[in-house]
Amino acid sequence: MIVCTGVFRSGTSLIMQSFDLLGFPMAASKFIPEHDNIRQFNPNGFYEKNDDNGLKEDTGEAVKLFGQQLYDTPKKFISKLVYVSRNKQDAI
Repeated sequence: MIVCTGVFRSGTSLIMQSFDLLGFPMAASKFIPEHDNIRQFNPNGFYEKNDDNGLKEDTGEAVKLFGQQLYDTPKKFISKLVYVSRNKQDAI
């Protein structure tokens, strides 16, 4: 699977949107109920899992994972890792 991770406001959603447009199978939908109040800030989707658990199997999909989710996912399932970083001043 392809895992996208990064720091807050670094562009991880943009990377996931690009994967979706390129036809990669996605492990999460664009929005989850928790996004209802912030959807206007990212109208093209967040693509985040709706729980804090890591993945228990290699689905061959693209997925965005943060913190404990990434830590809990067995490394043997990750074929590619995209880490997104951004200068904090550029995100404001």
